[in-house]
Amino acid sequence: MKKTRLCIDYRKLNAICKTDAEPLLRIDTLLDKLTNAKIFSTLDLASGYWHIFLHEKDKEKLAFVTSEDKINFLGYEIKEGCITPDNHNIESIKKLQPPKNVKQLQRFLGSVNAYNKFIDSYAKIREPLNQLLKKDKLWHWTAECQEAFELLKNKLVTKPVLQLYDPILPLHVFCDASQVTIGAILKQPDSSGNLPPVSYHSRTLRSYEKNYCITELECLAMVDALDKFYYYLHDRPFEYLSINTVGGFNYYNSTKKYLHLVIDHATRYVWAFPSKSETTETYANCLKQVFQIQIPTKLLSDRNGAFTSSKFKRFLRNYNVKHLLTSSHNPQTNGKCERVNQSIVTKLKCKVNSSPTKTPWTKLLEQVINEYNLTPHSVTKFPPAYLLFGTLPYSPPLTQNQFYPSVEEARKLTKPNAIKYHDKNKIKYDARFIDSPFKAGDIVMYKEFNYPNLRKLSPVFSGPYEIVQKLSDINYEITKPNALTKKPTEIVHASKLRTFYPPEELKLSHE
Repeated sequence: MKKTRLCIDYRKLNAICKTDAEPLLRIDTLLDKLTNAKIFSTLDLASGYWHIFLHEKDKEKLAFVTSEDKINFLGYEIKEGCITPDNHNIESIKKLQPPKNVKQLQRFLGSVNAYNKFIDSYAKIREPLNQLLKKDKLWHWTAECQEAFELLKNKLVTKPVLQLYDPILPLHVFCDASQVTIGAILKQPDSSGNLPPVSYHSRTLRSYEKNYCITELECLAMVDALDKFYYYLHDRPFEYLSINTVGGFNYYNSTKKYLHLVIDHATRYVWAFPSKSETTETYANCLKQVFQIQIPTKLLSDRNGAFTSSKFKRFLRNYNVKHLLTSSHNPQTNGKCERVNQSIVTKLKCKVNSSPTKTPWTKLLEQVINEYNLTPHSVTKFPPAYLLFGTLPYSPPLTQNQFYPSVEEARKLTKPNAIKYHDKNKIKYDARFIDSPFKAGDIVMYKEFNYPNLRKLSPVFSGPYEIVQKLSDINYEITKPNALTKKPTEIVHASKLRTFYPPEELKLSHE
């Protein structure tokens, strides 16, 4: 079998290239570096130069074109915007004869299963063949088995086409369920507005799942689809935004004393809006500017009266955005926003105090936000602007260690980076967190928020209150009137609660 070898004539380009000024290490110098080594391995770098990143401005110099408009890679045929099964593999499947025993059937299903994401209702079609794979099942090739065998072959022989996944475009997941199988289709819009498939998924029901009613099966199909397509759906930019406000900016000649911050959870990108007020209209106008780029699916905020108003709820409903609220006086619920607040305010304070002309903080804000969005984040290891938009605006020339992979690869890497960071924080949190012992009906005291203008001798706890219900392991609803929402109950964090002991139950230790 002939192999294709890529050859490009770069003699003219090489003639004008500057050679490295630093010489290669001597062989004996390299050997000296192995003094304390105990494990030795070698790596063949014969074609390693194909993996060296090029400087952005030099990429066009090494560009080349071929007469082919497609490539074969890892068993697939890839063209612009679409992917199909490799012709060579499909021809092999096409020539297969009906299996005569379990071994041959397993071999056939193994070949077809490699391309199951190209076949709609794959699990439903192969179900008759699955019956022959069961233990203690006599081999009996029926007409139904023959039909399933031919149908699976035809599905692949007709060269099914899937659209290549685009991380920028919105995703649509369609689910379905029956008494035998569940399935889902992942789709994305193309340039014509159609919704071609990106991937198919289906599986047969487990024995206990066959007892589910149709509503439960449809719910199972959705959960299974989210699990199967997790790579595509999780932590997409603009999926989850947070909004928060920092007040008290009474510096120099600015009339604006509030700073409203909006954060994209997936990329850590920040939008900042200085303002004179913190009304519902103000927040809506800020979010409208963010929504011009893309509309999120969720928005997290605190329980500020402007966020809990009916007007703000209608505003989000018009954009089909789900509104999530933090538990009362527990800023850790919106930890990303609080951490960003701290970083932005610290940087802004330095800029303001070092300004010789006493520049208003609102004029320095843009520079602070740009620096934040263009700097590699300590959690994701990439600049937020690059993760969100796939490119960086004009900035100083990058050094050799600052070249970033493609935005798709970068977004893929942010997840394990964030998990490592989260695991470290979880260890610290778990070390001081005590499992909540409360349940509905318990009488508790509530630790009041430490407002700056609170009197020194004001009580730390208020109450007692009764727990109405346990909403989660850390959130409870108690009979504490909410002054902002006018509701008779309030949702609070477990860390703010303490067991109430009536005075008659308290005994002096010396009695």
